[in-house]
Amino acid sequence: MGAIIEVDADYLFTHRSDRVEYLLKEFAAEPVVVQIRRGVRSMLLTAGNNFTQHESHERRRFAVWPEMINAAYHEEWVPKLEGRKYVLERVYMNAYLVQDISTVREFAALHCDLNDSEVYKVSPHLHVWIVGEPLRHAHLPLNIGHLKQVTSSVAKLTSAFKGGLKIIRHEIVRRYCEYLASA
Repeated sequence: MGAIIEVDADYLFTHRSDRVEYLLKEFAAEPVVVQIRRGVRSMLLTAGNNFTQHESHERRRFAVWPEMINAAYHEEWVPKLEGRKYVLERVYMNAYLVQDISTVREFAALHCDLNDSEVYKVSPHLHVWIVGEPLRHAHLPLNIGHLKQVTSSVAKLTSAFKGGLKIIRHEIVRRYCEYLASA
């Protein structure tokens, strides 16, 4: 299956960071900083509240629900052989439950694996890790009925991803944190 979303290098390096900051504005508890770094075979766009020079993209986090939930966000862009074009390979947002300084549990995720052969993974899809086995590994696609449209451009995929972030924040994070507060 798979889908191809391609952008000019100029867009990736001058405008994409602003779009991701806007995407995460309603999801994050405070403004995020977006950085683009060269990976082994790709460009990684990551978001977080603080960056250290040699920190991996998986460890860059930002607050979603103060004191309880933080998240990591990254996009992987692979250069095409010809021209100054990049192809989006994946978009990942992973949320974590912070129980104390040394205990962090996987909570929920929103992923999009554009090169995957499984249609459930090509669509922006949810993982609700906090529910445990065996459902934590389920891919719950959000846009399978109009996948071609959603994956036709980076703007449309970003819009679909924003909808998924709203679901996570309002239906999973908020309800879980309210449940904990009332328990």
